[in-house]
Amino acid sequence: MSQDNLKTKLKDQIEFYFSDANFRRDKFLLAETKKDPEGYIPLKVLTTFKRVSNLTSDLSIISEALKDSDIVSLKLPESSSSPLSPQELELIKIKKAQPLPEQDDSPNRTLYIKGFPETLSLDEIISFFKKQNINVLVVRMNRAQNKNFKGSCWLELKTPEEAQVVRQQTLKWDDSTPLSILTREEKFAEKEAKQAAKKRKEPTFTPNVVVKVIETKKSDGEEKPSETPKEEKSKEEGAEAAEGDTENGHEEKEKETDLSKYVHEVLSKSDFKAEYNELEDAVECSEPAHATQLVKYISENPSIESVSSSTFTARILSGDEEAKYWKEKSESGHQDKRQRGGRGGRGRGRGGRGGRGGRGRGRGGRGRGGRGRGGRRDD
Repeated sequence: MSQDNLKTKLKDQIEFYFSDANFRRDKFLLAETKKDPEGYIPLKVLTTFKRVSNLTSDLSIISEALKDSDIVSLKLPESSSSPLSPQELELIKIKKAQPLPEQDDSPNRTLYIKGFPETLSLDEIISFFKKQNINVLVVRMNRAQNKNFKGSCWLELKTPEEAQVVRQQTLKWDDSTPLSILTREEKFAEKEAKQAAKKRKEPTFTPNVVVKVIETKKSDGEEKPSETPKEEKSKEEGAEAAEGDTENGHEEKEKETDLSKYVHEVLSKSDFKAEYNELEDAVECSEPAHATQLVKYISENPSIESVSSSTFTARILSGDEEAKYWKEKSESGHQDKRQRGGRGGRGRGRGGRGGRGGRGRGRGGRGRGGRGRGGRRDD
């Protein structure tokens, strides 16, 4: 590299460091300038910057490259000789020539560009924009935690008008794939939309903690499964809730289903806490081990004396069925149905007397009762 080319590269790089676009965001330079009342920093500090040291660490060449700069000002030591001695070169200071503008309009001059090969270097990206006759002030590469380039960058131009012109262009790194170009505002709107969509996805939950309880009715010596669709159950319980209050405000006693009676008795004998979701005929345990323990107990005790007309089995929900259960539970309409008709477990079963927000229609008797804890979602 010729001496002239070297000085040009040095000047361009150091003027970039002190430009409005970079300087206001450069925490290191801002901290260094605050150490001096006039805002100067030692010129030799710049030789610690990789892109400067890769060119040269010779302070005489660096100071010579910057002597006519409009972006930075140099302060030579008093009574210096010509040429400067090595000791005097060590005393040269540099600062930004003009103070930062009070108002930062860079957001209106910034574009987000995506679609570059992830193997590119900063110099290659800058060179690409120069070939497109785009006058770039700053290129900021987006990098992963391991410092690898992610294929996108932020581009700051001189004016909002120039940014709008580039925004309307069709740029291609190669002949096949166009680059995606967004304004800063459009990029942040896209990010917010993705975050909102992510929140709407299925809720996270502790797997293998929901136990589905199934009732089988005995009839003419044969056992027939008996499951009420949850939509019908919700309507029935909603009607029962409406009928439960008389004109004078007293509740009428509701008959408990066989399945509910069975689950309440099983939970009262368990040594762990759980919540009975009557709308889904399911028990929500706090740990997978408790769910396994509950299924084992039910398999060993499929019936109880107070419910002689039915036997009961149980299984742990998993996979898509489990995900669907938690998704439906998280929906507001489903929660409302549970609140109208849900009953808590008896004794040690979680939920106490009556579903949360309900009228206390469980085995616990009348009253508004305990606030059964709502599920095991970890979101």
